[in-house]
Amino acid sequence: MKGLLPNAPENRVQGMLPEQNRSIINGILSRLRCGVPWCDVPPNYGSWNIVY
Repeated sequence: MKGLLPNAPENRVQGMLPEQNRSIINGILSRLRCGVPWCDVPPNYGSWNIVY
């Protein structure tokens, strides 16, 4: 999955770091697995507004 998250530092103009993108994707997958509302996504994946 690491290859699916581009944004190498030399190619990135602005935006989130690849590590943050990975935690957002993990938060989305966690939400889909558990079936919880967006506002109940665990905080270790980031703010639920960002994950949403």
